[in-house]
Amino acid sequence: MRYLLDALYLLVFPIAVVFRLSRKRRLGLWDRFLGRTHSAFRIPHSAFPRVWFHGVSVGEIHLLRGIVREFRARQPHWHCIISSTTDTGFTEAQKWFPNLPVIRWPLDFSWAVERALAEVRPDLVVLAESEFWPNFLLAARRRAIPVVAVNVRLSPRSFRRYRLFRSLAVRWFRLLSHLAVQTQEYAEQLRQLGVPGERITVTGSVKYDGVRTERDNPKTAAFRELFGIRPAGLEDSPRGLVWVAGSTQAPEDEVVLRIFEKLQPEFPQLRLILVPRQPDQFEGVAQLIQRSGIPFIRRSQLPRSQALPRTALPRGSASRFASPSPPASGGEGLSEGGQRLPSAASLPPSPPSPLPPGERGEKPPHPHPLSPEAGERGEVAANRGGPPPVVLVDSLGELSAIWGLADVAFVGGSLDGQRGGQNMIEPAAYGAAVVFGPHVWNFRDTVERLLLANAALQIQDGEELEAVVRRLLADSEERQRLGEAARRLVLDQQGATGRTMEVLEKIMHPSPLGGEGMGVRGEDVASAAVLTPHPNPLPPGEREEEKQPLPQGERAKVAYPFSAARAR
Repeated sequence: MRYLLDALYLLVFPIAVVFRLSRKRRLGLWDRFLGRTHSAFRIPHSAFPRVWFHGVSVGEIHLLRGIVREFRARQPHWHCIISSTTDTGFTEAQKWFPNLPVIRWPLDFSWAVERALAEVRPDLVVLAESEFWPNFLLAARRRAIPVVAVNVRLSPRSFRRYRLFRSLAVRWFRLLSHLAVQTQEYAEQLRQLGVPGERITVTGSVKYDGVRTERDNPKTAAFRELFGIRPAGLEDSPRGLVWVAGSTQAPEDEVVLRIFEKLQPEFPQLRLILVPRQPDQFEGVAQLIQRSGIPFIRRSQLPRSQALPRTALPRGSASRFASPSPPASGGEGLSEGGQRLPSAASLPPSPPSPLPPGERGEKPPHPHPLSPEAGERGEVAANRGGPPPVVLVDSLGELSAIWGLADVAFVGGSLDGQRGGQNMIEPAAYGAAVVFGPHVWNFRDTVERLLLANAALQIQDGEELEAVVRRLLADSEERQRLGEAARRLVLDQQGATGRTMEVLEKIMHPSPLGGEGMGVRGEDVASAAVLTPHPNPLPPGEREEEKQPLPQGERAKVAYPFSAARAR
């Protein structure tokens, strides 16, 4: 079987390299082709067991954060290793797990996965959601390494494909030791595919756990200051409404901008924060906004310490703030150094204003945008002396905190009919008025719960999106009702991380009737405690979500928390 798979992969691999992958992504393929997943360092030998956590990309890495944190708290003698398939996921894993080994996922050739498993030597592999590669699963089975899939979901398209090749799907799924699935529906689909019921546990979605519900958290507060958004409750100036359109895909960006242009004269304080899904969209969306003439600013052009310039911009002057190209540093749109936004208290002094001296503080050459003259000339409504009305977030890993700024939240990937929706749990947890389109099959259970609780609104097209957003902006009571219902539903659904840990612990330490538990290599857990006392693996700075990632140059020095005694 493995040689047949290798032959099929070899037929497809050259085509993918030449036509589908950018030069930047091709550079690391050779190491993954050979199974060299961590050539920058060597994982030292250790008497203690290892667990290998894998997330395909950014979303899966984020959901692993809570699972890994809980695992390390409950199983301090286990060493954790993180991997990702995509470049963006790898960067995100380095950011969120700075003191753990972060490695590349090998390509699914038999020699590559064999080498990776031989070098990592895991005692347990945990896969997030639906990354099931047959050669990897076969190699793990030959080495008697249990593989558990967590937070599993099946899209309608995936289920149809598995049914079409049911005989192969049954063999692959039975290579998994256990599947922790999100819903009863997914569990039933797996049973139809031939997975034994005793290998399936419904845990709920881990994405409900760990999401923030307080809008005054440090990250969201820092973005509020950075984007120049007035906090609620200030009497000296009314707070403008904020519409966040997140994880958008083409043509959703264009639809949202067209709606925003129509709404601004009715809601002159309205701000739009537009967050495209993929880095390769950033430049195209920036050009789209610039052609519209709406004043805007790019996240990548904002220093971490500086709030937005408070100078009203005439129509067509967006180029003063918008970069003609993505930033040269920071890696695919990440903030400088690929790090998270720090709290306002820890930020360095602001650099000088980007405006030329003669323009600082000068009145705009056009009339006030709310004046009759401005209306006749078709000027875009904007607050005099305020920041640009549109913020383009051309960065990764920041949307979860930015959702906390939203009065109205549109969740993208739901109008184009290609992605099947994106995560609407985060804006719901903040109590935003959540809106999404008809194509949300990736989150069917969440959507059904939200709609049943009257905690979100589903629209069918761009015209209905315009009508719904206009109504929500005008009706504060409806916004508040939807937001409170959404936040309450998210809180009620939490607990999947704990249930997932129970599944993992049963695999690690089965009952006496099923054999001995998975202890330290060649020894039991009790004797391992005598060998080398193991300190709490969570240092004080890492036990809270607010821990700051290490600078990139420092990560290699503390890539993993192995003590000198265990390294020997």
